[in-house]
Amino acid sequence: MGDSIDLDNLVFLCYHISMVNKVYKVSKERVEFLRKIAKLAGRKRILKDKICPACGEIFRPKGSITKHCSWECNKKDRPHKGILKKCEICKKEFYVSQCFKKAKFCSNKCRHIGLRIPESKVELVCKICNKKYITERSHIKHRGSSFCSMDCFKKWRKKVKKSKKPTNYKKRLWLIFSQYIRQRDEGVCISCGKRMEWKNMDAGHYIPKTAGLALYFDERNVNCQCTYCNRFMHGNLAKYALALRKKYGGGILEKLDKERRQIRKISEDEYVNLIELYKKKMENLDFKLNGRF
Repeated sequence: MGDSIDLDNLVFLCYHISMVNKVYKVSKERVEFLRKIAKLAGRKRILKDKICPACGEIFRPKGSITKHCSWECNKKDRPHKGILKKCEICKKEFYVSQCFKKAKFCSNKCRHIGLRIPESKVELVCKICNKKYITERSHIKHRGSSFCSMDCFKKWRKKVKKSKKPTNYKKRLWLIFSQYIRQRDEGVCISCGKRMEWKNMDAGHYIPKTAGLALYFDERNVNCQCTYCNRFMHGNLAKYALALRKKYGGGILEKLDKERRQIRKISEDEYVNLIELYKKKMENLDFKLNGRF
């Protein structure tokens, strides 16, 4: 091989100069050829070829520190620290640090095979696709579980529409009940004594709605209030409590506090009966109902 450079050799030189910083395996003849071309091209520094201690092949190192031809060879030649164990599933040997002495599996795949269903999980069947899936027991306890994914849940929601009768009955009863309370009190605010037309007043709770249905539709707990006391003063509860004691007696507040702790559920039939009851009470007050009622 002469020292003169042909056109093909120049193309070969340009290609290898661009790849000179990468690690790749080369033969002995190509190494000698590249050395001569690099000298002719005026290259300042040429890294010496090394032999990989793991596989025994000659390679061009990326830097002066590199000792192995690839990351795999580096892993093989690296000294292992820890405890050598055998996987219970695939019987493969693997190293574990001393803080994980109780490890039984070499990877997550083997772990999932070994621990199919832990004690904290349950295997269920999806209602839509009949596919088996695993979920936590705590999820079933708090929110239930019938679907393997959100896609199945959305399909079920499209097919089966939840009945809105209880919520509609509740809203309808509240409209009639609040109208009855405001008309019963003749538009006088229980907290500040302000008098207005009943349509411009509110029906305010002493014990709030968030406490549950125990006192939601209780006539003692709900009274006529002006919008300022009910909405901006958050019920004006100090004056509200005094007015309740005057109206119902001294022990009314203690009774309401005891009753608020009870858990009450109202069925559809009870909603219908209450709606009819308050309609009759309003008729006795000689007030006309709106057309929607």
